[in-house]
Amino acid sequence: MLRELTRTGLVLMGARHGLEAPVVEMRCRERLLEDALRSSPLLRGLSPELWAQLGSALVPCSIGAGETLLTRGVPGEALYILLRGRCAVFHTHPDGRVTPYPDMGEGAIFGEVSLLRGRLATATVKTLTPCTLLRLDRDVFRKFFWGQAEIRRALVSLGLERMHRTMDVIVNPSE
Repeated sequence: MLRELTRTGLVLMGARHGLEAPVVEMRCRERLLEDALRSSPLLRGLSPELWAQLGSALVPCSIGAGETLLTRGVPGEALYILLRGRCAVFHTHPDGRVTPYPDMGEGAIFGEVSLLRGRLATATVKTLTPCTLLRLDRDVFRKFFWGQAEIRRALVSLGLERMHRTMDVIVNPSE
């Protein structure tokens, strides 16, 4: 059996067992970050110090099914790490045809191209199921992490891989 607690329910449950709300919230955040670390090869490679800094900047969020997180041709506002759920990714061509990419599941990271380069999103990402994500806003990234070569290198590598895939879709749309 699976049970889901609301934030209020979690706080009440913590109070019943002698835990104050900030402690419960901190433990929940730690658990989300542990899940992200376990599920993301990109994040597993970061130093513990950098991981701790990044972890405090990531904001947990829950998004319902059918929501658009990134829209092709629109500047992205954040980097996302998908902890739970599935997202559809697709490229819409100028003539209206849609080319899907493989769905993203737990551990996927997206939004890095817009975050790093200040460019428009190269694909649209929509939630297929309710999703739990960690979000790193562009302004926070620029302020605290832009100078971290370790993070930039990992995100640039991921971004280049995605840009090559997108270019292949644009050049060979029927494949």
